Amino acid sequence: MKRLFFSVLFLVSFITGFAQQEVGSFTVQPKVGINLANYKGSGFIDKGQSSDLRAGLAVGAELEYQFTHWLSASLAAMYSMQGAKVHVGATYPVYIDKVTFKTDYINFPVMANFYVTKNLALKLGLQPGFMIRDKYDIPGNEKLSGSFSRVDIQTNDFDLSIPMGFGLCFGRAVLDCRYNLGLTHVFKEYRVENCVFQFTFGYKIGLK
Repeated sequence: MKRLFFSVLFLVSFITGFAQQEVGSFTVQPKVGINLANYKGSGFIDKGQSSDLRAGLAVGAELEYQFTHWLSASLAAMYSMQGAKVHVGATYPVYIDKVTFKTDYINFPVMANFYVTKNLALKLGLQPGFMIRDKYDIPGNEKLSGSFSRVDIQTNDFDLSIPMGFGLCFGRAVLDCRYNLGLTHVFKEYRVENCVFQFTFGYKIGLK
């Protein structure tokens, strides 16, 4: 089913007419979408615990410059809701099955975009990010919700990841699919990193 889905998208990218950006031109692209975020690593996730994806919002804007017909560079500012739903199985002070870790960022992905066709671009880059929210949430127990500092867990304000993926262009509309591979630890005490699947839809606006 997945193969069929991506095959159809690839075919449509060839059929749909796309006015490729002129060499030397700038575009700005407002974009909005969804994150499917989780943690990876050798920290608390591997100590008899598991985690599920946390769905969240991704929204921002991207500036792109077209160097050649097949190569462009882009810089974006994105508000990104990340984290994970961690199964803890704690029994104190009450039994807690799952805790939602809400670690949200302002990310600044710097991307190289390789246009293998007029409609399909492969993307690779580097993404620094800055945490603007660190909160845990226990469903059904409002008293145990709050910032990580309340429970003596320290977070790292800075995050670095490698974004990779592809973009499909339909006219000036762009469907962007990427995976952000975390390189830095989310928490100071635990060796876990962000891993985020991000799907956004944007619209390119030419700048004179």
